[in-house]
Amino acid sequence: MPAVVDDASGAVRFRIVVDKNGHIESVVPVSSSVSKRQEELCREALLKVAFERTGTSPGQTTGYYTFTITVR
Repeated sequence: MPAVVDDASGAVRFRIVVDKNGHIESVVPVSSSVSKRQEELCREALLKVAFERTGTSPGQTTGYYTFTITVR
């Protein structure tokens, strides 16, 4: 989880494309209710992740990841 830089709760959802080797090819925000800086920190955290193949898909895979930030 990335650092929280604002005093505001919200969420950001990304569409990610992962190649057959588990490396992220693209990360595109599809919705966001957080600041641009918070969104960028979430994107940077997501780019550090590697995935492992669990199925028999021969090529790239598209999925979604949502960060939910709660400030109390």
